[in-house]
Amino acid sequence: MLTQFILLPVYYFIVADVDRLFVHTEPAVASITPHPGSRKLIRLPELEFTLRIGAQCGAGRTPESISISIADTGKTISGEDLVSEDLAVAVALETSIRISARQIAPIAIRGFCVAENKAQQSLLVTTALTAQISLRCMKDDKRTIVYQARALDVILNCESGNAATPDQAAVRTPRQPDSAAGT
Repeated sequence: MLTQFILLPVYYFIVADVDRLFVHTEPAVASITPHPGSRKLIRLPELEFTLRIGAQCGAGRTPESISISIADTGKTISGEDLVSEDLAVAVALETSIRISARQIAPIAIRGFCVAENKAQQSLLVTTALTAQISLRCMKDDKRTIVYQARALDVILNCESGNAATPDQAAVRTPRQPDSAAGT
């Protein structure tokens, strides 16, 4: 029985008829201003997530489109952006998607970024949002589709002093992975 679990991942990559979708994301970074100590819900500003996507269609199929959905925001990449002359069945791309602050539910965090505590703090909020990604492959008139869900993390930075309001706070996506502590 143990050998079945060990061989299954190896078998997955040997089969040529399988469509594959790989997604990597970095946490978005949001700066927020201190709030009164009695408040436990934190509203996030607009966030921008960068997704690195690798996709491969099997059995001679070609990529038709990649769709991304986060909250109520969607993005579809199709056509010439997916197919190159060298790699007709594989795609590697990096794309960004912005999520409006109105689409993000408040996050319940006790004692973070309180006005009475002037020290700058940082906190990793895991699974703040979820991205749904799909790859559609086609050959002749037949289409296949592969789905994947990816948890999206957010690093909150508490800015002291005269920072912008939470709805106007600067948001950036880091280029290098951080090893921040969980919530």
